[in-house]
Amino acid sequence: LVIFVSIMLAVAAAAMALSRHVVFLVITVYLLRLFGQGMMTHTAYTATARWFSAQRGRALSIVILGHNAGDAIFTNLFVMLALSLGWRNAWFVAAAALLLALPLIASLVAVDRTPRASDPVPRIVDARDWTRGEVLRDPIFFLAMLGVMAPPFIVTVTLFHQVYLVDLRGWSLELFASAFTVMAASTVIVTPVIVLFFLAQRYFIQGIALTGLKG
Repeated sequence: LVIFVSIMLAVAAAAMALSRHVVFLVITVYLLRLFGQGMMTHTAYTATARWFSAQRGRALSIVILGHNAGDAIFTNLFVMLALSLGWRNAWFVAAAALLLALPLIASLVAVDRTPRASDPVPRIVDARDWTRGEVLRDPIFFLAMLGVMAPPFIVTVTLFHQVYLVDLRGWSLELFASAFTVMAASTVIVTPVIVLFFLAQRYFIQGIALTGLKG
């Protein structure tokens, strides 16, 4: 699956460079969204969760930091390529880079990794799982979905309309691209603070429900 997604993303990048009709452009954007922002992230998180057991949380946190680092690095790199080579050639370079990376990707996923340690013995909790109907009837679920679904929608719309937004504000594309570095850095800085915040709640100030939920 990882190799297939990488090949399809390379095909989508090359198709973007060749797009000259609105219908072809819509299909290409869909493929980029599906195999790039969607499947690339999904396969990375899923593979990491399967390859690690006792250290799964730590491994996923490192992968997420790598994702943020990619936002900071590759966005600026693509802007520099587009300014120097043109945006069509920049997409060709992106497709070629993915194809050149395929041997390395194939070697990494050729042998399925067996976790070296097992998960700790789960705690026996006197509780049952909620049914789908109970979840859908709980207003907290929809409030939580607002927080979960809003960031991807906002980021995607901003990326798709970045040229218009930049022109509207009178900014340069270089300045806009540099904002992704700030976004990635803020994520790296803020995430440990949130973790420490909840650890403090869990172990030191258990009498205070900081999240508003009794747990």
